[in-house]
Amino acid sequence: MIDFFLSIFYSTAATSVLVGLLVFLFRNVLIARLNASVAHEFNQKLEGLRSELRKSEAEYNSELRKKELQIEAIRSAALSGALQRNSSQKMGTEELFV
Repeated sequence: MIDFFLSIFYSTAATSVLVGLLVFLFRNVLIARLNASVAHEFNQKLEGLRSELRKSEAEYNSELRKKELQIEAIRSAALSGALQRNSSQKMGTEELFV
């Protein structure tokens, strides 16, 4: 009877030691896999944000260029109007002195 309990005790102890050893050995593997998984997910999200930022930057630059062209057109129209007024004023003053 004692031999029966000793055999159960030894088999339970041996199983416990093996399971503990396996957990200890695979702990590092599991930690490495979890770290790699988290890093991969982080990199995917980061790349998505970078892509979105590049897209919004391109849209912003496009809008900025449109605004610059509008400003240049307004500036050109204002300068040409000022030159026309200036030349017409000179012609008017020249006619006074002739």
